[in-house]
Order: sequence, then C-alpha cells, then structure tokens
Amino acid sequence: MRSSEGAMLLPMGLAALLALASCSGDDGGPSGPRDATPPTITVVNPSEGSFVGARPSFFIRVTDLGSGVFCNSIEATISGANVSEFFRRGCEEESGDVSVAGGAINPGLADGGRTLTFRISDRAGNQATATRQFTVDTEPGGGPPPS
Repeated sequence: MRSSEGAMLLPMGLAALLALASCSGDDGGPSGPRDATPPTITVVNPSEGSFVGARPSFFIRVTDLGSGVFCNSIEATISGANVSEFFRRGCEEESGDVSVAGGAINPGLADGGRTLTFRISDRAGNQATATRQFTVDTEPGGGPPPS
C-alpha cells in the first residue's frame, strides 16, 4: 500500500514490530556497541605472598578500554575490614592507577596473614574483582625463614 504522497505504508502490527526491534537492539546508538567487558585489574603491590609491615603501600592498575574506570565504585576489604575509602581517595580515573601510601591505613594492620579483596566497575557497570594474599609481620627479623 502507498500513501497519497507515494510513501510505502506498512500494516500497523508490522510497523510496531519494526519499531520495537530497532529500539531493543544493543547497538549502543551512534557511538557504537555497548561496553560489555569488565575492567582488568593488576595488583602490583604488595606482591602475592609477600611480607609487609603494619602500614603497607598498595598499588593497583586498572585498565578499561571501553567506558572507562569508575573510581567511586571501588569496594576494598582487607580480611573483611572495609578499607574502600582509602582506595577511592587514591584512584585516578584517567590513568586507572589506584595507590594507597604506606601509613594511610591507620591504625596499622595486626600481624598475620591477610587477604586484600578489590572490586571496581567501569562506567557501563561491568565489575571485576582481584584478590591478593600477604602477611603482616611487624617483629624485627620477621619474614620467611631462610632457605
């Protein structure tokens, strides 16, 4: 069927179906596909299994080539204790670097094995998690036994 101007007319049901299909696709619009890839997390410091003092430094590199890193989404715990705020303050969205200076976590950590759990999302909501095991040893001469 054609209108008086010569335009092709579609039956109402088919026109509605085509409109719905064009709105439901996840093509991201003019800017391209939606970001469905989570960030990549690399815990640089402390190294896995390392011995550290009561107030260790932390350095984490987050890369996200899609929508970008979202620092306010950081959730960080050390053996269950929430330390998110320290990591959020040390996060640079442009570079993806997250650093916590030694001494920033006050009071310091007690001796013993610890687990850092670090979560962050990108601006599209994709979340990634990394963990790191380390041991706090504040005793002089502490650390791993000689081999």
